[in-house]
Amino acid sequence: MKHYEYLDDKDSIGTIGLIKNHVNLVSLRTFSKIYGLAGLRIGYGIAEKEIISALNKIRLPFNTSIFAQKAAVKAIENDWYVNEIRQGILKEKKKFYSVFYDMGIDYVQSYANFILIKIGEKSREIVEKLLENGFIVRPGENLGVPGYIRVTISTPEINEKFLKKFTEIYKNFYL
Repeated sequence: MKHYEYLDDKDSIGTIGLIKNHVNLVSLRTFSKIYGLAGLRIGYGIAEKEIISALNKIRLPFNTSIFAQKAAVKAIENDWYVNEIRQGILKEKKKFYSVFYDMGIDYVQSYANFILIKIGEKSREIVEKLLENGFIVRPGENLGVPGYIRVTISTPEINEKFLKKFTEIYKNFYL
């Protein structure tokens, strides 16, 4: 698979080539998002031998479990699944973008499985209302972008329920 997670091939940067030309560069990859292995805290880094050697001197022993390592190997072996997830997330993000566009809500287009939505001064109240209705979103204040919320893209069914409840709550505060 040529692309990385949710990034289009045309926007991809060849980090391996950059590492060959910049000895102080480290490329990090995670299995958290597209592979669905966030709870296992597994990923990898690619760098020049000297950097990896220095990192190995300070890393904790047994820093990943054998279970996490085996799960990562299985994830890599199943490219079809990754492509299926990627296509589903891209399709669902378009639905979110359409709803926000129609409502005049600013958002940040994303190369990930989440979207930053500009909520404004009522963001704290909207986060609380969403939580009361079973939706956990990340407040922008926690991410260094006050007035925004971070919403993770889920299944079509959950996304539909979220968008319905979100628009209802948003309209109560702003319209």
